[in-house]
Amino acid sequence: MSDQDVGRKMHEKHQLEFFLDAYEFVVGERLGCAGRESPDFICERPGGLLVGLELTCVMRDPERAFWDATLDKQYYRRPEELSDALYESASRKSEKMRNGTWAHSDNTILVLQLMDCPLTKAATFLEQVPREDFASFGMKEIWVADYTMVESYSAVDLFGFYPSVWFGFHPGPRPHGEKPYG
Repeated sequence: MSDQDVGRKMHEKHQLEFFLDAYEFVVGERLGCAGRESPDFICERPGGLLVGLELTCVMRDPERAFWDATLDKQYYRRPEELSDALYESASRKSEKMRNGTWAHSDNTILVLQLMDCPLTKAATFLEQVPREDFASFGMKEIWVADYTMVESYSAVDLFGFYPSVWFGFHPGPRPHGEKPYG
């Protein structure tokens, strides 16, 4: 394994921890990381049930992001563009899960990681997305996690798409208070 692969895996594990903290805060259940496979991680629920967990970055094409920032001073994806990108990412992962050799494909959590659109700006748009659109993907749970503010807050906010009991915006934990930088 190359140094680049090791670095990527370490970064992915670090991102997993942010999600696990927010998940515990919102759902009230701590998932433990039990290993790495396909999907990205195998986690264990408190009762011992194993669940697959797939992290998927959802972000604009870097060239488009550059020109949006340079020409339009648009540093984040427009919230109204987000639902299509989330649906496409979930669809691709669903197809990969069904056609691949995923462990726990009948019990997988999909985490769609936002890198360029804060959930606080997108939540009202996402609430308009029909819940059944995401129910057909075969995932046990589908979450959108906002990684745009990790550096400021050391935490992520979540938006639950599926199951419907978690549908909507859920602010994550703020371990160092509400304000960034104290």
